[in-house]
Amino acid sequence: MRGAWFLSLGLLACKGSPRPAATDAAPPVMVDAAAPVLIDAAPPDAGPALTPEELTRRAGQASGLGGGAPAAVITEPLIVALATGQASLGSVLDERGGVIEVTVDAAGRPKATPRCGSAARDAAATYLGRAVDRQLGGAAPLACDNQFVAAAPAARDPRAALGRHAVCRSPGTDDGGAADGLVFVVAADGGLRLRVVIALTPGRAFQDLAVAAARALARAHCP
Repeated sequence: MRGAWFLSLGLLACKGSPRPAATDAAPPVMVDAAAPVLIDAAPPDAGPALTPEELTRRAGQASGLGGGAPAAVITEPLIVALATGQASLGSVLDERGGVIEVTVDAAGRPKATPRCGSAARDAAATYLGRAVDRQLGGAAPLACDNQFVAAAPAARDPRAALGRHAVCRSPGTDDGGAADGLVFVVAADGGLRLRVVIALTPGRAFQDLAVAAARALARAHCP
């Protein structure tokens, strides 16, 4: 049931056919651009995947689908749409800030690498596509959390330096936590932009790399 509700949202075409490459081309018109798609209810078979608190955060918020207002919350259907070319990568990328790619080196130290221009788009497409491939292939559920969109984490939280943000996780198959993380930071216009992609090794949690990601965000600006 974990992945089934994606199919109920009109994404059945993803299954059994090659996944189109993520693109910044204008997405197909799905609704009137003046009327952004809003989220007002849980998918019918979402089950325990969404907590009551998360459902409340999403209710009535612009989803980023349909070419309307920027996403005010990040949802799993938006991630699928971005990865399959049904939504524009440009709607969630910050051209000036680019994307920070955070990995863990052989010694277990976090490494943050700024990606700009086409490299930022490539990094975004890679991580988005990988997460959706796992989801649709049944290997791991994709889960997005908008807990810190309205207010940043408390100062003692290692994620506090990221400010207001949403996180999507694509878990691995072991108990080591997420295999990949996608961090969307609230921009000046109130919309969420993909600013950090994280590749985790087994045993490392997102919080372990949040400080390194935040420091890189503060320094990095693309030409």
